[in-house]
Amino acid sequence: HPEDRNGVLDALGTAMATETPYRAEIRIVRPSGEMRWVAVSGRAYRGGDGTPVLMLGTVQDITERVRFQARLMENEERLNFALLAAGAGVWERNAQDDLLAWSPESYALFERDPADGPPTTGEFYAQLHVDDAPRVRVAVLDAIAGRTPDYRVEYRLRRRDGSYRWLLSRGRVELDAQGRPIRLMGLNFDITERKAVEDALARTAERLQLAKRAGRLGIFDYDIVSGKIEWDDRMYELWGLDPSVSVDYGVFLGGVHPDDRKSTQAAVAAVLDSKVRGHYAAEYRVIDARTGIVRWLAAHGQVVFLDGAATRLVGTVQDTTERKVAEGRLRDSEAH
Repeated sequence: HPEDRNGVLDALGTAMATETPYRAEIRIVRPSGEMRWVAVSGRAYRGGDGTPVLMLGTVQDITERVRFQARLMENEERLNFALLAAGAGVWERNAQDDLLAWSPESYALFERDPADGPPTTGEFYAQLHVDDAPRVRVAVLDAIAGRTPDYRVEYRLRRRDGSYRWLLSRGRVELDAQGRPIRLMGLNFDITERKAVEDALARTAERLQLAKRAGRLGIFDYDIVSGKIEWDDRMYELWGLDPSVSVDYGVFLGGVHPDDRKSTQAAVAAVLDSKVRGHYAAEYRVIDARTGIVRWLAAHGQVVFLDGAATRLVGTVQDTTERKVAEGRLRDSEAH
């Protein structure tokens, strides 16, 4: 190959001048234009007058090896890029002496200088949240002992400023030919942002549950495409049905008072019209399937449209029976 010629000439010149072996890996171009990698090695021999008269050597085709190494390097670059993008650190724990080996990313996650080497087992656990360290110990021991197929644990890591970051550690045990554990290898992921989102969602769900209990609200989610309706426990209670019952539009409408079914259906049909796209609001009576008690309900909801078609109706239902009874008594008293 043109780019390798000067290097080959220099290597041959040095070998002949010093009578030392030479070795080089070079590219050659065949008459067909195909390029191959070869490893060449040899040695020059001198005649009686000291002049180089013979060179013996070998040529070996190493094209497949070079291509394999190139693929390995490419895969390693991709892995490093993926780890960097994910903020992940590679780690390895020796099963015999419990020593750790870390990638640069793990040092960064733990705010540790690579010059100090990975932490000892004691140093590692000392940096974890006091409530999480015992759980991590058990997870490591279970993985090494083969009690779990994979190692997976989430824990909090104390930073230098006293704050905590959430890490997800995942790994797998490597066994020797006799099935004994050699080492535990895996990845550390910083999942602090994910945990913050989960906590926020949990707080929102808690507030919703408190609001539901305070207002005695029932929640429904009507999948218009499939016809299925998801109810919370309060909805089942209002209809007098067991929570194991599968609910569809027919079950919903079947619990509505016969005198209110027509108006209820009209209210639903109107809000599903893509030209209206309005807020769903309806008042109707339901008959408890268990006790026969009639209740007044006020329903409110919002329709989800996709490509102009209604796909979901989600909303709440509140028992307004006491208000309706009070209004009726007030009308009666005014009439007299």
